[in-house]
Amino acid sequence: MLRTTLLLVPTQLLHEVYNSLSLFDFPNFSWGSIMDSNSLTTNSALPIKVFIIGMIIVMIMLAMVAAFFSAKKIANDKIRVHDIALIQKYLEAYHGHFGVYPAAVKNAPIDWHGYLEYLPEPPRTASGCSAAENAYQYSVSNQGQNYKLSFCLGDKTDKFSAGPNVVSN
Repeated sequence: MLRTTLLLVPTQLLHEVYNSLSLFDFPNFSWGSIMDSNSLTTNSALPIKVFIIGMIIVMIMLAMVAAFFSAKKIANDKIRVHDIALIQKYLEAYHGHFGVYPAAVKNAPIDWHGYLEYLPEPPRTASGCSAAENAYQYSVSNQGQNYKLSFCLGDKTDKFSAGPNVVSN
């Protein structure tokens, strides 16, 4: 009895989905006959309907997976843009206090004097960007009066284009 009840709910749901599509008309088919084991051998329309419904389910699942990965890519780019805006905010605060931007020494941490503890790590590599381009790059010039921040995006986000981008003061 429990087995019959558990199979009945998905069967009714699939029946409603299939009837709403009305792709084929099989006059000798009855959804109630699915529960009757004798009808499985006599009803030739059943395999076709099950195949069609299975394909619909597969297509829905593929669309959901594609949407998930697209959303993740967009979220990673939004995180990159947010990180860059945050770094710019702290750079301007540092410049307002000390009159220069912090020095950038290759392969050494930046001395932010408490304004920013560390340069944030970007999310996973953006598509179309190398690992080197994906890392946030900071450089300073003109005796600490100008800076450049380089980063890479997978897609166009806000005012930034896809690929390598540079912001400066």
